[in-house]
Amino acid sequence: MLASGLALAPLPTGKGARGRPQKGKSRRFRDHKEEILLYARDFVVPFDNNEAERNIRNFKAKLKISGCFRTSEGASDYAKIMSFLITAKNNSINVFEAMSMALDGQILFLDGATE
Repeated sequence: MLASGLALAPLPTGKGARGRPQKGKSRRFRDHKEEILLYARDFVVPFDNNEAERNIRNFKAKLKISGCFRTSEGASDYAKIMSFLITAKNNSINVFEAMSMALDGQILFLDGATE
C-alpha cells in the first residue's frame, strides 16, 4: 500500500531554498508510520489531538484577555489548577467535589491509581 502511495506522490527530488533536499508528506508517513497508525492498534489512543487542543484553550483565552500573567509563578499555579480540574473531569469526577476535596486536604484517588 505504501508503494502505491509513493507512486502517486513520489518523494521530491529538488533542493529547498537553502540547498537541503525537500521533504514530502509521504516521507513523513514512511518515517513515522508506527506513531501515525498507533490509534489503529491501541484503542485508548485517540484518532486526533482535539482533546489536547481543547485543554490548552482556556489557558490561551486567559492570556489573550488579560494579555499576560503577572508572574511566572501565577502562570504555573494556574496551569497546575487547570491540570487538576481537567484530570478530574476526564475521570468522571465532579469538578466542584474535586475542588472541595482538594481544599479540605483530602486525597483524590483516580481509577487504577494506587496509594
